[in-house]
Amino acid sequence: MRGRVGDHVFLLQLAAALAVHDPPVTLVLDDVHLLTAPKVLDGLDYVLRNVGPGLHLVASSRMDPLLPVHRYRLAGELAEIRASDLAFSTAEAGLLLARHGSTLTACQLECLIRRTEDRAAGLRLAAVSLDAHPDPDQFLKELATEGSALTG
Repeated sequence: MRGRVGDHVFLLQLAAALAVHDPPVTLVLDDVHLLTAPKVLDGLDYVLRNVGPGLHLVASSRMDPLLPVHRYRLAGELAEIRASDLAFSTAEAGLLLARHGSTLTACQLECLIRRTEDRAAGLRLAAVSLDAHPDPDQFLKELATEGSALTG
């Protein structure tokens, strides 16, 4: 019977090699919400618990991953950046547009923020597009249509 340790021989070796790495290795995993296989999640958790300071994991996910995030949080080993932390306020969106030479009313800004779901990329594209558009009101009306390239 190989058991849990036998299943993790490679992962143990990987964790040991990373544990002594200086400077730490930074591993970026995108779409972690797609990791659902228990064996994969267990292996990732095993490495994270055993690697020490030699690995920094940056994980992006559309929802909380199926990992014991609470354990990492309680141990002070987790920094979280949520969508709400990245969202632009009306004032921030106004500053971004002003840097591109565009000034919108508060109502127009709120419409733009709603339509771009306060995402930085959407606001930036809108700011660039507004530079070349002669009529901000018309631009916002066009943006409000379902087929807009800025909002998918």
